[in-house]
Amino acid sequence: MMQSILSERAVREGLCQIEKHRCNSLLETSKQVLGYSGLLRTLCGLSQVTSTTRVLCGIVGIPGSGKTGLSKRLVEDANAKSGKDICAHLPMDGFHFRNSYLHANGLYGVKGAIHTYDVGALLQKITEIKQTKGKLVRAPDYVRAIHDVVEEAVVIKAEADLVIVEGIYIGVPLGLWENVAKEMKTIMFLDETPKTCVERIIKRNLDVGRSRAEIIDKLINDLDIMKITLQAIESATALVRL
Repeated sequence: MMQSILSERAVREGLCQIEKHRCNSLLETSKQVLGYSGLLRTLCGLSQVTSTTRVLCGIVGIPGSGKTGLSKRLVEDANAKSGKDICAHLPMDGFHFRNSYLHANGLYGVKGAIHTYDVGALLQKITEIKQTKGKLVRAPDYVRAIHDVVEEAVVIKAEADLVIVEGIYIGVPLGLWENVAKEMKTIMFLDETPKTCVERIIKRNLDVGRSRAEIIDKLINDLDIMKITLQAIESATALVRL
Protein backbone atom coordinates (compact mmCIF):
# COMPACT_ATOMS: atom_id res chain seq x y z
CA MET A 1 0.00 0.00 0.00
CA MET A 2 2.86 2.40 0.83
CA GLN A 3 4.38 2.20 -2.66
CA SER A 4 0.95 2.36 -4.30
CA ILE A 5 0.23 5.66 -2.53
CA LEU A 6 3.69 7.07 -3.24
CA SER A 7 3.25 6.29 -6.93
CA GLU A 8 -0.02 8.22 -7.16
CA ARG A 9 0.61 11.05 -9.63
CA ALA A 10 -0.63 13.91 -7.42
CA VAL A 11 1.46 12.65 -4.48
CA ARG A 12 4.53 12.00 -6.60
CA GLU A 13 4.45 15.41 -8.27
CA GLY A 14 3.63 17.24 -5.02
CA LEU A 15 6.49 15.53 -3.22
CA CYS A 16 8.89 16.44 -6.03
CA GLN A 17 7.87 20.11 -5.75
CA ILE A 18 8.38 20.13 -1.98
CA GLU A 19 11.81 18.53 -2.28
CA LYS A 20 12.86 21.24 -4.75
CA HIS A 21 11.39 23.95 -2.52
CA ARG A 22 13.31 22.62 0.50
CA CYS A 23 16.58 22.45 -1.44
CA ASN A 24 16.15 26.02 -2.71
CA SER A 25 15.29 27.29 0.79
CA LEU A 26 18.40 25.64 2.24
CA LEU A 27 20.61 27.01 -0.55
CA GLU A 28 19.39 30.55 0.11
CA THR A 29 20.29 30.49 3.80
CA SER A 30 23.31 29.84 5.98
CA LYS A 31 22.22 28.44 9.31
CA GLN A 32 24.01 26.68 12.12
CA VAL A 33 23.15 22.97 12.16
CA LEU A 34 22.62 21.28 15.51
CA GLY A 35 22.32 17.63 16.44
CA TYR A 36 20.32 16.48 19.44
CA SER A 37 23.05 17.01 22.04
CA GLY A 38 23.78 20.52 20.76
CA LEU A 39 20.09 21.39 20.82
CA LEU A 40 19.70 20.09 24.38
CA ARG A 41 22.73 22.13 25.53
CA THR A 42 21.26 25.25 23.90
CA LEU A 43 17.92 24.76 25.64
CA CYS A 44 19.49 24.08 29.02
CA GLY A 45 21.48 27.29 28.59
CA LEU A 46 18.30 29.22 27.83
CA SER A 47 16.68 27.86 31.00
CA GLN A 48 19.43 29.50 33.05
CA VAL A 49 18.89 32.96 31.58
CA THR A 50 17.88 35.44 34.26
CA SER A 51 14.56 36.93 33.25
CA THR A 52 11.33 38.20 34.76
CA THR A 53 9.38 36.27 32.12
CA ARG A 54 9.41 32.68 30.91
CA VAL A 55 11.69 31.93 27.96
CA LEU A 56 9.99 30.43 24.89
CA CYS A 57 11.74 28.26 22.31
CA GLY A 58 9.97 27.49 19.04
CA ILE A 59 10.37 24.15 17.30
CA VAL A 60 9.01 24.00 13.76
CA GLY A 61 9.14 21.47 10.95
CA ILE A 62 7.00 20.11 8.14
CA PRO A 63 4.26 17.54 8.90
CA GLY A 64 5.78 14.17 9.78
CA SER A 65 9.20 15.58 10.70
CA GLY A 66 8.99 14.40 14.32
CA LYS A 67 8.48 17.73 16.11
CA THR A 68 6.25 16.41 18.87
CA GLY A 69 8.47 13.45 19.69
CA LEU A 70 11.54 15.69 19.72
CA SER A 71 9.85 18.25 21.97
CA LYS A 72 8.76 15.63 24.51
CA ARG A 73 12.24 14.10 24.55
CA LEU A 74 13.84 17.51 25.11
CA VAL A 75 11.51 18.28 28.01
CA GLU A 76 12.22 14.92 29.62
CA ASP A 77 16.01 15.20 29.22
CA ALA A 78 16.22 18.87 30.25
CA ASN A 79 14.22 18.16 33.39
CA ALA A 80 16.28 15.06 34.20
CA LYS A 81 19.50 17.02 33.75
CA SER A 82 18.39 19.83 36.07
CA GLY A 83 16.70 17.59 38.62
CA LYS A 84 13.47 19.59 38.48
CA ASP A 85 10.71 20.49 36.03
CA ILE A 86 12.36 23.53 34.45
CA CYS A 87 11.01 22.81 30.96
CA ALA A 88 7.49 22.34 29.55
CA HIS A 89 5.88 21.70 26.16
CA LEU A 90 3.13 23.72 24.50
CA PRO A 91 1.87 22.02 21.30
CA MET A 92 0.44 24.39 18.69
CA ASP A 93 -2.09 21.69 17.73
CA GLY A 94 -4.08 22.50 20.87
CA PHE A 95 -5.14 25.66 19.04
CA HIS A 96 -6.90 23.91 16.17
CA PHE A 97 -10.43 25.15 15.80
CA ARG A 98 -12.72 22.45 17.18
CA ASN A 99 -14.19 19.87 14.81
CA SER A 100 -17.68 21.31 15.33
CA TYR A 101 -16.45 24.69 14.04
CA LEU A 102 -14.56 23.13 11.13
CA HIS A 103 -17.60 21.10 10.04
CA ALA A 104 -19.92 24.09 10.37
CA ASN A 105 -17.64 26.21 8.19
CA GLY A 106 -16.78 23.57 5.59
CA LEU A 107 -13.14 23.39 6.72
CA TYR A 108 -12.86 19.86 8.09
CA GLY A 109 -11.46 18.52 4.81
CA VAL A 110 -8.49 20.90 5.04
CA LYS A 111 -7.88 20.48 8.77
CA GLY A 112 -4.31 21.51 9.51
CA ALA A 113 -4.29 24.32 6.94
CA ILE A 114 -3.13 27.63 8.36
CA HIS A 115 -6.66 29.10 8.54
CA THR A 116 -7.92 26.15 10.63
CA TYR A 117 -5.96 27.33 13.68
CA ASP A 118 -7.00 29.99 16.17
CA VAL A 119 -3.75 31.95 16.05
CA GLY A 120 -5.26 34.74 18.13
CA ALA A 121 -5.94 32.33 21.00
CA LEU A 122 -2.43 30.89 20.66
CA LEU A 123 -0.88 34.35 20.85
CA GLN A 124 -2.99 35.19 23.89
CA LYS A 125 -1.92 31.99 25.66
CA ILE A 126 1.76 32.57 24.80
CA THR A 127 1.54 36.05 26.32
CA GLU A 128 -0.08 34.62 29.45
CA ILE A 129 2.62 31.95 29.78
CA LYS A 130 5.44 34.47 29.41
CA GLN A 131 3.98 36.95 31.86
CA THR A 132 3.11 34.45 34.63
CA LYS A 133 6.55 33.09 35.47
CA GLY A 134 6.37 31.18 38.74
CA LYS A 135 2.69 30.31 38.32
CA LEU A 136 0.95 27.22 36.98
CA VAL A 137 -0.72 27.69 33.58
CA ARG A 138 -3.08 25.37 31.72
CA ALA A 139 -3.56 25.21 27.96
CA PRO A 140 -5.54 23.15 25.43
CA ASP A 141 -4.11 20.10 23.69
CA TYR A 142 -5.01 18.09 20.61
CA VAL A 143 -5.85 14.48 21.49
CA ARG A 144 -5.35 12.07 18.59
CA ALA A 145 -7.58 9.42 20.17
CA ILE A 146 -10.59 11.66 19.51
CA HIS A 147 -8.99 13.90 16.84
CA ASP A 148 -10.15 17.02 18.63
CA VAL A 149 -9.10 19.68 21.13
CA VAL A 150 -9.37 19.13 24.88
CA GLU A 151 -9.29 22.23 27.06
CA GLU A 152 -6.72 22.57 29.88
CA ALA A 153 -5.06 19.26 29.01
CA VAL A 154 -1.57 20.82 29.02
CA VAL A 155 -0.15 21.76 32.41
CA ILE A 156 2.83 24.12 32.59
CA LYS A 157 4.12 23.89 36.14
CA ALA A 158 5.09 26.92 38.18
CA GLU A 159 8.78 25.93 38.18
CA ALA A 160 8.96 25.71 34.37
CA ASP A 161 11.01 28.71 33.22
CA LEU A 162 11.48 27.40 29.66
CA VAL A 163 8.59 26.41 27.39
CA ILE A 164 8.99 24.68 24.02
CA VAL A 165 6.28 25.91 21.64
CA GLU A 166 6.02 23.35 18.84
CA GLY A 167 4.11 23.25 15.58
CA ILE A 168 4.06 23.52 11.80
CA TYR A 169 3.55 27.30 11.66
CA ILE A 170 5.84 28.53 14.42
CA GLY A 171 8.17 31.01 12.72
CA VAL A 172 6.14 31.35 9.53
CA PRO A 173 6.13 35.04 8.47
CA LEU A 174 2.41 35.36 7.72
CA GLY A 175 -0.16 37.55 9.49
CA LEU A 176 -0.41 37.05 13.25
CA TRP A 177 2.03 34.14 12.98
CA GLU A 178 4.77 36.76 12.69
CA ASN A 179 3.78 37.99 16.15
CA VAL A 180 4.00 34.43 17.45
CA ALA A 181 7.55 34.20 16.08
CA LYS A 182 8.52 37.47 17.78
CA GLU A 183 7.59 35.99 21.17
CA MET A 184 10.18 33.21 20.76
CA LYS A 185 13.68 33.61 22.21
CA THR A 186 14.90 31.18 19.56
CA ILE A 187 13.34 29.10 16.77
CA MET A 188 14.73 25.73 15.72
CA PHE A 189 13.76 24.23 12.36
CA LEU A 190 13.69 20.42 12.43
CA ASP A 191 14.99 19.55 8.98
CA GLU A 192 13.87 16.14 7.73
CA THR A 193 13.59 14.98 4.13
CA PRO A 194 10.06 15.37 2.68
CA LYS A 195 10.05 11.75 1.45
CA THR A 196 10.73 10.47 4.97
CA CYS A 197 7.96 12.69 6.32
CA VAL A 198 5.47 11.52 3.68
CA GLU A 199 6.28 7.87 4.45
CA ARG A 200 5.67 8.52 8.16
CA ILE A 201 2.33 10.19 7.40
CA ILE A 202 1.26 7.23 5.25
CA LYS A 203 2.24 4.72 7.95
CA ARG A 204 0.49 6.74 10.65
CA ASN A 205 -2.73 6.78 8.64
CA LEU A 206 -2.50 3.13 7.61
CA ASP A 207 -2.09 2.21 11.28
CA VAL A 208 -5.44 3.81 12.15
CA GLY A 209 -7.22 2.08 9.28
CA ARG A 210 -7.70 4.91 6.78
CA SER A 211 -8.36 3.99 3.16
CA ARG A 212 -6.02 4.65 0.25
CA ALA A 213 -8.26 7.48 -0.99
CA GLU A 214 -8.43 9.09 2.45
CA ILE A 215 -4.66 8.95 2.84
CA ILE A 216 -4.07 10.48 -0.60
CA ASP A 217 -6.43 13.36 0.27
CA LYS A 218 -4.58 13.81 3.56
CA LEU A 219 -1.20 13.84 1.81
CA ILE A 220 -2.26 16.42 -0.77
CA ASN A 221 -3.40 18.67 2.09
CA ASP A 222 -0.14 18.07 4.01
CA LEU A 223 2.00 18.78 0.94
CA ASP A 224 0.32 22.18 0.67
CA ILE A 225 1.07 22.77 4.35
CA MET A 226 4.72 21.86 3.80
CA LYS A 227 5.13 24.71 1.29
CA ILE A 228 4.10 27.18 3.98
CA THR A 229 6.11 25.56 6.78
CA LEU A 230 9.32 25.76 4.76
CA GLN A 231 9.07 29.56 4.93
CA ALA A 232 10.07 29.26 8.59
CA ILE A 233 13.61 28.28 7.58
CA GLU A 234 14.38 31.96 6.97
CA SER A 235 13.39 33.04 10.49
CA ALA A 236 14.93 30.02 12.24
CA THR A 237 17.93 30.49 14.51
CA ALA A 238 19.34 27.11 13.52
CA LEU A 239 18.53 23.86 11.74
CA VAL A 240 18.21 20.61 13.65
CA ARG A 241 19.13 17.30 12.03
CA LEU A 242 18.80 14.06 13.95
